[in-house]
Amino acid sequence: MPDLSGKDDAPPLAGVNFVSSWGTRSSKDLLDYMSTAMPPGGPSLPVEEYASIAAYILQFNGAAAGTQALNASTILPIGSVVSPRPDIVP
Repeated sequence: MPDLSGKDDAPPLAGVNFVSSWGTRSSKDLLDYMSTAMPPGGPSLPVEEYASIAAYILQFNGAAAGTQALNASTILPIGSVVSPRPDIVP
């Protein structure tokens, strides 16, 4: 969905459910998951594009831009930079 709320089999990428699922994990965990599971059957994007998508998801969830671009080796605790969006409800 445009607001990253998810639908049917697609889990939410924003809001309380996202923070509950990913808050204890790192940005590297998110990027690794995306690059291995999306799309099903294997990665189809360069790692830099997956990093851009992960950065967008984190920013959408309240993370401020850092001084360096997010990349495959960045290990940032997601819960330390995001907050649940009250406008995204399960």
